[in-house]
Amino acid sequence: MPKKKGEDLETGAWMLRDVPRDLMERMRISAAVQRTTVKALLLQLAENHLAEMEKKGQIPKSRS
Repeated sequence: MPKKKGEDLETGAWMLRDVPRDLMERMRISAAVQRTTVKALLLQLAENHLAEMEKKGQIPKSRS
Protein backbone atom coordinates (compact mmCIF):
# COMPACT_ATOMS: atom_id res chain seq x y z
CA MET A 1 0.00 0.00 0.00
CA PRO A 2 1.57 3.34 -1.00
CA LYS A 3 2.25 5.87 1.72
CA LYS A 4 0.27 9.09 1.85
CA LYS A 5 2.08 12.42 1.83
CA GLY A 6 3.54 13.14 5.26
CA GLU A 7 2.96 9.58 6.44
CA ASP A 8 6.17 8.11 7.80
CA LEU A 9 4.80 5.50 10.19
CA GLU A 10 4.89 1.87 9.22
CA THR A 11 1.53 0.19 9.46
CA GLY A 12 0.28 -3.36 9.66
CA ALA A 13 -2.98 -5.16 9.19
CA TRP A 14 -5.16 -7.12 11.59
CA MET A 15 -8.16 -9.23 10.74
CA LEU A 16 -10.42 -10.07 13.66
CA ARG A 17 -12.69 -13.08 13.78
CA ASP A 18 -15.54 -13.99 16.08
CA VAL A 19 -16.45 -10.39 16.90
CA PRO A 20 -19.99 -10.37 18.30
CA ARG A 21 -22.46 -8.82 15.85
CA ASP A 22 -23.93 -6.68 18.62
CA LEU A 23 -20.50 -5.18 19.35
CA MET A 24 -19.90 -4.54 15.65
CA GLU A 25 -23.23 -2.75 15.34
CA ARG A 26 -22.66 -0.66 18.46
CA MET A 27 -19.19 0.36 17.21
CA ARG A 28 -20.63 1.31 13.82
CA ILE A 29 -23.32 3.43 15.48
CA SER A 30 -20.81 5.05 17.82
CA ALA A 31 -18.54 5.92 14.90
CA ALA A 32 -21.46 7.37 12.95
CA VAL A 33 -22.57 9.51 15.89
CA GLN A 34 -19.00 10.85 16.18
CA ARG A 35 -18.80 11.32 12.40
CA THR A 36 -15.75 9.13 12.10
CA THR A 37 -14.90 5.66 10.85
CA VAL A 38 -14.91 2.45 12.83
CA LYS A 39 -11.18 2.20 12.11
CA ALA A 40 -10.52 5.68 13.52
CA LEU A 41 -12.69 4.93 16.55
CA LEU A 42 -10.87 1.66 17.26
CA LEU A 43 -7.46 3.33 16.90
CA GLN A 44 -8.47 6.14 19.26
CA LEU A 45 -9.83 3.70 21.84
CA ALA A 46 -6.62 1.65 21.65
CA GLU A 47 -4.41 4.76 21.99
CA ASN A 48 -6.42 5.98 25.00
CA HIS A 49 -6.25 2.57 26.67
CA LEU A 50 -2.50 2.26 26.12
CA ALA A 51 -1.88 5.82 27.36
CA GLU A 52 -3.78 4.98 30.55
CA MET A 53 -1.73 1.80 31.05
CA GLU A 54 1.51 3.78 30.47
CA LYS A 55 0.37 6.40 32.99
CA LYS A 56 -0.21 3.67 35.59
CA GLY A 57 3.21 2.15 34.84
CA GLN A 58 1.68 -1.12 33.66
CA ILE A 59 3.48 -0.98 30.29
CA PRO A 60 6.58 0.92 29.10
CA LYS A 61 6.04 4.35 27.58
CA SER A 62 5.78 4.59 23.80
CA ARG A 63 8.84 5.76 21.86
CA SER A 64 6.76 7.95 19.54
